[in-house]
Amino acid sequence: MLTSLDKFGRQYFSLPPVVQTPKPRLDANNYEINGGWSERIIRGKLWTNNETVPEIQTPYKLFIIDELGDLFSRAVEILDGSRRLGLSGDGRSLGRDGSLAWLGLATTEEVFLFDIISLGSDAFKYGLKTIIEDRNILKVVHDSRFLADCLYHKFDVKVVNVSDTMVGDYVFCSQFCYGGYLQANFRSLSLLLRDYLGIEDFHIFYPRYRRTHLDQDSKVWETRPSSDYLLLGAARNCLYLLSLYNIVRKGNLLPFHHSVNILQR
Repeated sequence: MLTSLDKFGRQYFSLPPVVQTPKPRLDANNYEINGGWSERIIRGKLWTNNETVPEIQTPYKLFIIDELGDLFSRAVEILDGSRRLGLSGDGRSLGRDGSLAWLGLATTEEVFLFDIISLGSDAFKYGLKTIIEDRNILKVVHDSRFLADCLYHKFDVKVVNVSDTMVGDYVFCSQFCYGGYLQANFRSLSLLLRDYLGIEDFHIFYPRYRRTHLDQDSKVWETRPSSDYLLLGAARNCLYLLSLYNIVRKGNLLPFHHSVNILQR
């Protein structure tokens, strides 16, 4: 990632432009990966047509914040003035028994990655707790369970006013893909980015965790200095959330709008 300076002289990384495709994801034998059933339903109902990807707006600046100071204060000011934020967290075995290494907060223009290992509880004491607990700011999260568990038990922070894209997808698929039945498993962020937004695979972060070595493999987030690969991965875990929220919410409201149209007729 290239570095630049904003108008205040603060350094940021330039995030790569996002690439989308209407093509289904294929394996080496040209078979659709993950079945393709939900992908076809989602795109058929929420896209203009199968050849036109939805227009999205994603951040283009990545700020790394590892100390209290001018950049931290400016980030808190921007985040506090936002109506919606993408929120994500990465760390070792994230939850009450693990550790939070990076907290990501995204607007439509910037991603702020807070180094919680360096900042510690001061990150929340001097601004982030107020933002995360603000009822007037919508926090868009994918699978809020482990992050909420970690924030509450480690830092006494409650995530308030949450829209969880994982739950939104679960509700949509139950209604439109599986005839009202509840699927056995929730779906990952990477699958939703492909199905709903058509994000190319090389613009999606795929964590390399082994189920039998989760604690060991996820400990990589605690490494300092962090590699550009992990920084970009942490950014990609939250930079799409606002765009994803818009289209998932559209899908969840389809029955409502359909019912209104029936009444109007």
